[in-house]
Amino acid sequence: MSQVGLTRLPREPASRCAASGGKPTRQAGPEPPDDAAWKESIAAFLRSRERMKAIARDVDDLTAKVPTGKGHQTYLRAILLVADHAAYHVGQLIAVRRALGIWG
Repeated sequence: MSQVGLTRLPREPASRCAASGGKPTRQAGPEPPDDAAWKESIAAFLRSRERMKAIARDVDDLTAKVPTGKGHQTYLRAILLVADHAAYHVGQLIAVRRALGIWG
């Protein structure tokens, strides 16, 4: 499931989580096709983060079950899953930059 799908999980049925059916989309090559694509990727991440902050702020009981989720899915679980997912990919970016000698 994509990060966008995760941010929609608490409010939309799984079938509408993402245009890709809740699956991450992949581009053809290992790098963004151009600078605009990279900037849009960052902007999409920031929009997604704002949606998660709004969910954390607006939901009265974060331990409540997500109406569109399965039995064990709570709002808090979805928020933590998104935070963990984002942290993983930030770590990947740091590792790549260090390997390329462009960190710091």
